[in-house]
Amino acid sequence: MPRVLIIERQLKLYQALKDELPTSTTILFCYFHILKTLKTQYQFLEKDKPSEYKLITDLPLIDTKEEFQKALD
Repeated sequence: MPRVLIIERQLKLYQALKDELPTSTTILFCYFHILKTLKTQYQFLEKDKPSEYKLITDLPLIDTKEEFQKALD
């Protein structure tokens, strides 16, 4: 069994994998595809509110659970 799977932003695939794989398998969404979607959906802000657009599109890339937890604290 895989320990980690990285998939595109397909919620139905996520749910199917979650239902079929053991709880020890971690399913992650691809950072590239999530960022691409955010840039497309919030492109209207780029011209009128560039600082807000930058907040959305400059999301940090976090490599470990520890970094994620530290970012939340």
